[in-house]
Amino acid sequence: MIRCVRMGRGWGEKRFAGRKLRRPSPRRAELAVRPLAQARGALRFRRSAGPAHALTRTAHRPSIFQASSSDPTISNNAAQAGNISPWPDGARFAKIAWWQSAGSDGLIHPGGFVQVELMVKDAALYKDTDGWGWGRWRGLDLKPYGTDARFVEECTACHLPVRGNDYVYTLPLTRASLDRAEVVNNRAATLPASLPYQPLGWRVITLFVDPAAHATAVLFGNDTAIEAVHARASSGGAPAYPSGAVVALVTWVQRDDPHWFGARIPDAPQSVEFVQMDAGSQTSRYRRFSGASLSEVPTAEALASSRMIFILGLAPAALP
Repeated sequence: MIRCVRMGRGWGEKRFAGRKLRRPSPRRAELAVRPLAQARGALRFRRSAGPAHALTRTAHRPSIFQASSSDPTISNNAAQAGNISPWPDGARFAKIAWWQSAGSDGLIHPGGFVQVELMVKDAALYKDTDGWGWGRWRGLDLKPYGTDARFVEECTACHLPVRGNDYVYTLPLTRASLDRAEVVNNRAATLPASLPYQPLGWRVITLFVDPAAHATAVLFGNDTAIEAVHARASSGGAPAYPSGAVVALVTWVQRDDPHWFGARIPDAPQSVEFVQMDAGSQTSRYRRFSGASLSEVPTAEALASSRMIFILGLAPAALP
């Protein structure tokens, strides 16, 4: 199974590649997460016109792959400032899961959608569950999980080992420095300012793992690229990116996740590849940055063409 964890300002802000999750009715939301029932409307899913979400975490284990992103408000501001232990009220997380899909090239891609899980921080409202409200919807019809409040015990029991980190497994990708070890992931967040774009602030289109190379890669897109992804959502397959679209494939080497035995999370960035559709034409340009300093590397035309075909052919991760 592949999972994606994301963080945001509100459940009205939940996006993955600019696509929206079908909005549950208030009744379905209340049935899904009884501890959240007092906060009606907190669990709505719709496309937001707000800022892009920045990647905060990815993790891979033998049958599961996770990624985390946040919008630049409460959750992301807290992560970038190192104000995460405890997380402030208003911090919100969503974790999306897919079945694994093994490609002929040996890469593991997101397959069919499985479920979405939710966390909301409000120390007073959810004091009986240590400040967090929890929820889960399963399947393409987003069927609420659990028939009563007892299901939340599954969530709190699972997160108990990281009680010292305010019940959060995520090591956010941030440059913030904290005195405690293994609370943030600084190395994975280090992209040089000299890059033509800073893709960690863009929205995620899809992601994959290369088990042979022990690497995790995430495809990001600028606003123009995300609009193309959203327009293609109903038909599936890779979008036709228009002029002005830029996508970036960021690849990290992996390391062991200190909070989950057997999981792997990003370590140092290995490469950043940009494909840009030139304005006013149907041509695209490829640039690759790699090495310890992520310096630009001259690329032979044949290799550049091959990489562009691969990157532009990556299908967005599926959502309801």
